[in-house]
Parts: sequence; structure tokens; C-alpha cells
Amino acid sequence: MRTIHPPAVFHACVTDAVCLTYRTPAASVAGLLPVGLELVRRGPWAFWQVEARRVEHLRPARVPAPVGLSCQQVAYRLRVQAMTASAEVVSGVYDVHRVVDAPLPALVALLGGRPGGPPPVRGHIAWAGGDCGVRVGVEPGPAGGAHALRLELAHAPAARRDGSCFATLADVREHCAPSQTRLTLEGRPGSAGTGRLCVTRAQRVGRTGGGTPLVVREASLDYFEQAGQAEHAELEWAVRLRPAEERWERHPPVPLVGRACGDAPEAAGLGERACAV
Repeated sequence: MRTIHPPAVFHACVTDAVCLTYRTPAASVAGLLPVGLELVRRGPWAFWQVEARRVEHLRPARVPAPVGLSCQQVAYRLRVQAMTASAEVVSGVYDVHRVVDAPLPALVALLGGRPGGPPPVRGHIAWAGGDCGVRVGVEPGPAGGAHALRLELAHAPAARRDGSCFATLADVREHCAPSQTRLTLEGRPGSAGTGRLCVTRAQRVGRTGGGTPLVVREASLDYFEQAGQAEHAELEWAVRLRPAEERWERHPPVPLVGRACGDAPEAAGLGERACAV
């Protein structure tokens, strides 16, 4: 009989967050993924989620909130999907590059329930948020590794951007909503299913909803320059999320094999619906 292990649970309070979704030619980013994960696509396009957030009281469950860590984070994520050995398809995002403004970035990753993947790097993150918008800046830390970033964002009415790959504003809202599922891998998948998929899913508690649409007044992302994305990535949607408590569940790793396919069912509550959007 298969043993069912309960997920590890973590808590945090996200006091402010912004998420920018960019489309990019899938061929330009396929090499950034480990074997076993594949891009979620719409036609020729893949999708970045660039998320900046302020986090307080990050901690495992049952640990008092005042003991938790507080930090700021900026992450560059790709929308991905994977198929488990039991033919279940899971979708979410994969962290390609993540900057944490904290003395011990690896500890932040561990307490956040997302081990594996490229390790986070330390950088200085400046944040200025008000009722009408937000500014975020990243400067590399003393050890380097972090890429500079400058964002100036203002609240604005929701609108579909010219040249969007989505037909309607409703499509944009649905497909560019920030993913609450993080995917990482243990080991390397192969023909015998030796890879293992790690899934961490977040649930926002309290004030939720789609957030406040943003217009981008300035966006300078040095990581896109380094990754060859400056000429490819095009903004689709930007949103500011409401403050909320978050509960993160890190599920035990499951065997991974094969390729995911479109229009597959949700994977036993582990992730989001996985298909070509």
C-alpha cells in the first residue's frame, strides 16, 4: 500500500506584491529549463512572470509569527508544466533567477518551502509603495550574482495591450493571473522515471481577488539583457496584489517521466490545470 505523506506547511504575510507577465518566443527560453519541465505555450509564445514582493513572518507552521523572517524578493519565473509517472499533469512556474534581500537567501528559500532549482542570490531591494503605484529597485549584493532592476508602476484601468497574443481582456486576466504553484525537480528524469517533481502550492487567505491593474512607466530588467530576452520579451499584463496571509504547502516529491500534453486534468490537487493556454 502506498504511504501518503502530509505536505510540509509554511506561513507568511505578503504585505505588497506586483507581478508582470511577459510573452516571449518559446524557442528563446526553452534552454533555461531543466529536463523534465516544459513550457506552457500559446502558439509560439511562452510566458515570464516577474514578481516582486514584500514578505513578513516567513516561518514553518506552528512557529509563532514574531519568530519568522521578513524580506523582500524579486523572481523571474517561467510558466511550465510536467507529467508525473502516473500520467498526471501539473502546471505552475519555475524560478529561473531569484533575488532575496536577506542575510541568508538559502534559509529564506528553505523556510518558504521551495528547495531545489537555482539557489537565490542576495541583493539590495528598494521598495516605495503608495496608494497610486509602486517603485522597485534591485542592486547587486556584495557577492554579486543579482541583476539590477528598476520598475515604476502606476495604478490604471484594466486594458488589453496593443499586439497582445490574447483576444480579449478576459483572456488576459485569466491566463496572466499570478501562479500560486512552484515546481522544482529532484534528480534528473529519464526513461526509467528517475526524476522527481517537487510542488509547492500557496493559498492566499483573507483579502484576495485579481488585484489592481498597473501601467508600466519605467521597466529596466538587467536579467533580461543577460538572458537574451531584451529584444524578445513583450509585456502582456501587470498587476498589484492585495496584502494577504499566505499558506504554502510543499508536497512530497513524486516520480516524473515523459512529456506533458494539453488539456490534461488537474494533478490530484498538486498544481494548476496544465495545458497550452
